[in-house]
Amino acid sequence: MFKFFRNLRRGFLEENRIGKYFKYAFGEVILVVIGILIALQLNNLNEQDKLRKAEKVLLEDLLEEMNFNLEEIERARQINSMNIEGTGEFLSLFPPEIHQEKTDIEIALTLTKSLQEKTEFHPRFSVINSGRLDLLSNNSLRNDLLRLPPSVDRFNDAERTVIQIRWECTQLVTEIGNMRRNIDSIMDTSGWYSSPTSAFENTTRELFKSRVFENKLTLFLATSINADQIFLSPMNDTLQVIQQRITKELERDF
Repeated sequence: MFKFFRNLRRGFLEENRIGKYFKYAFGEVILVVIGILIALQLNNLNEQDKLRKAEKVLLEDLLEEMNFNLEEIERARQINSMNIEGTGEFLSLFPPEIHQEKTDIEIALTLTKSLQEKTEFHPRFSVINSGRLDLLSNNSLRNDLLRLPPSVDRFNDAERTVIQIRWECTQLVTEIGNMRRNIDSIMDTSGWYSSPTSAFENTTRELFKSRVFENKLTLFLATSINADQIFLSPMNDTLQVIQQRITKELERDF
């Protein structure tokens, strides 16, 4: 093909047909430009295809991360709900005419329900923090994803306060109450130690005489409720919306 064009060009020059030569040369340039444009377009389409495939992989990874975070926040909410319920029940026992009607086992179980476990939310943001979010074509989704880690950081500050108050309540239980009698009431501890019972006569009922314990437990209840209303519940809703949006993005033609 190229040999043909060279011969044709040489023929125009040898025959001194300058006008036709320039027309031919111009046409040859146009053909070269068209060839370059086609090559660039093919290369651009190839790059776009690579980006779309990379975006799909990213969306799949994000969806997996959101699914984990939703399971994690549900776990945290269940623990927090249990703490709220147990703490409310225990605070309801403070009037003497009420707690005196309860058995040691009932009191021990209610206290355990109140302070059994810390409320902690540990999400995964490895995909969000991977630096790959620029691949997302949906700018709104990308911005919402970037706002998640700072929101959790703010909650972690409040979370530490709740955990600290819970710890202070637990410390008061060990100082005022009788942990051994408390545990013996709800568990089989016969193989733990040789002496049959605690050497101290006080019981968990001593907690009902402590104004400090009631105050601390009330504060624990308030901060736990606040944690759910201000963060856990709204964050759960946000994660669900983002999960749905990622799923919708994946339904596009990749």
